Amino acid sequence: MINEWFDDVVEDSLHKDLITIKGREFTLYNLRAYSGQKNHEIHFCADNREVRSEELNKHIGNLQKRIIDNVTQKGYYYQGFLIGEYLDQKVNTNRTDFYFDTNKSGLYHDEFITQSDIIDACSKYVEVYFATRSSGCTKEKEARTIRFVSNKNRIIGFCWHIDRSSWKKSPLAWMM
Repeated sequence: MINEWFDDVVEDSLHKDLITIKGREFTLYNLRAYSGQKNHEIHFCADNREVRSEELNKHIGNLQKRIIDNVTQKGYYYQGFLIGEYLDQKVNTNRTDFYFDTNKSGLYHDEFITQSDIIDACSKYVEVYFATRSSGCTKEKEARTIRFVSNKNRIIGFCWHIDRSSWKKSPLAWMM
């Protein structure tokens, strides 16, 4: 029963990345969840269990919907599971949160790892993961933008046709 569930939900999608942040080693397990999830998330784990989660759409653009797998053509939500000795050391006694370093001042400030340091490093790996496995979210966003500027806003549409290459860098592109 559990093996059938694992095959249906996970479908052999587990991928592992080794990450080094300020000299500390972490492992990021990347997983495509075809059911049972509603958001793209990173799960911070300590002592062999999840402690807290962070929604990735706050840190990586184009993650509002399911992503279509290039091979299976099925939609999924990304789930990343981050583990490491540093997280084991920083978890609180109730295993409900972490005591991440917040003070970057002082003589040895390069030794401190903040939550932002961890999320930024993970986000870079996740973006590479998406780039090599799923191109659908960017193409879908671009198609929505073209429909919007073509049908609803002639001024933006005019600018779009003048210089498409700079549109992707424009703040307006992320508002559509």
